[in-house]
Order: sequence, then structure tokens, then C-alpha cells
Amino acid sequence: MALHAPKNPRRPRRPLSIGPEDILPYQDLLWRVHRTAGEYPSAWNGFRSYGPLTTMRWDPHPGPRGDHPGHGVLYAATDLRTAVAEFFQAQRRVDPMRAGVAATTFVPVRPLRLLALLAEDSSWLLRSGASHSLMAAPRGTCRAWAREIARAEPADGQGPVDGLWAESTMTGCPMVVLFERAASALPEAPRDSALLAAPVMMAALEDISASLGWELAWPTA
Repeated sequence: MALHAPKNPRRPRRPLSIGPEDILPYQDLLWRVHRTAGEYPSAWNGFRSYGPLTTMRWDPHPGPRGDHPGHGVLYAATDLRTAVAEFFQAQRRVDPMRAGVAATTFVPVRPLRLLALLAEDSSWLLRSGASHSLMAAPRGTCRAWAREIARAEPADGQGPVDGLWAESTMTGCPMVVLFERAASALPEAPRDSALLAAPVMMAALEDISASLGWELAWPTA
């Protein structure tokens, strides 16, 4: 018998217990920064079915890595600053001149049913044998939890959740991870979309870069 249980087990115990109090309904504005051209472009409403990727924290795809129809994922944020920080985290440099990178906003057409991982919204992580620090645990651990959560059946009888209400490890602000079943909640068209290099975006990116302490790549003459 183990004297000390791990703070964040590599995978959750089964079966997962998700009560109505653990599900956060969300139908407000979401931001997404995504590539529209170049290598690995994606539509603003595209769910990536290829995975799991070692660079991504909450991919719900089963192994091995490959195309898994029906197991797609879409990452979004509740504010532009977090969306930008998540997209450019590897470089720690905001580069709006990168070909085809856009910022898109949309509002779900129905309330998303999100498993609340933030401590102020639910104690689900603690009750499930983990801790709030799971959101900064090794990515492989987070992906194992995402896989189990994606197929769990909550007690409200409405089927699996649409995704996760989690914390960005970059800004500490809420972010949303959508599983493919949430596709029915996406609108036919986004609220707004613009390339990061557009003049309307540059002032916002200048402020965001300064707040992050990152360099902003300005267009060359």
C-alpha cells in the first residue's frame, strides 16, 4: 500500500465521476489564433483529427499518433492575449508577419458543456485524485486525462462533455479545449477574423507583446 499518493497520477482512476456541479456552461466570445496558409493550415472552426501531438497538452486522441476521425480537438481562449501567448509560446516572440496567421472570434450557438478544471469553479480535480497543478503537469499526463474525460459519461445524462474549461499555463487565464462533439455548437460563420498583420491588429499586438515582455516583429519597409 502506497503511503503517499502522487499529486497528479499519470492517468485518472476509472470510472470518472462527473456531476452536474462540475460542468460549466459557456456561451461567450472565444478567440482563436490559427494558420490560414503555409504549413498545417486550419480553418477557424477546424477540429484537428491528427494526433496526439507531443507539443499539445490536452489532445484527446488515442494512440498511436495518426489520423483519428471523431477524436478531433480545437483550442481556444477567452481573450486575445492568451490566444497570442499560447500560439507563440515556443518562440516567445510575437510575429504577425508570419504568413497567414489570423485571429478569429466566434460565439457558440448553444452553451458549451465544459468540465471545470479551475479551482474557483469546481473541486473536481481534487475529488478525482489529482490537484489544481495538473494543468501544469507533464503534457503526456494531461493528454491521458483528456482521453479519459472525453469518453466519460457525466451524471447529468446528457452525454460526454464538449470539452475542458482549463487554465492557460502561459497567462493563467481561462482557456477552452473543445472535443469534436462540440462541432454542433460552432456557428456557421465567425464573429470577426483578421490576419495578425492587418493594421487593425497591430496596436493590440503591441500592447500584448509589451505585457508579455516579448518582442514584436514589425513589418520591414
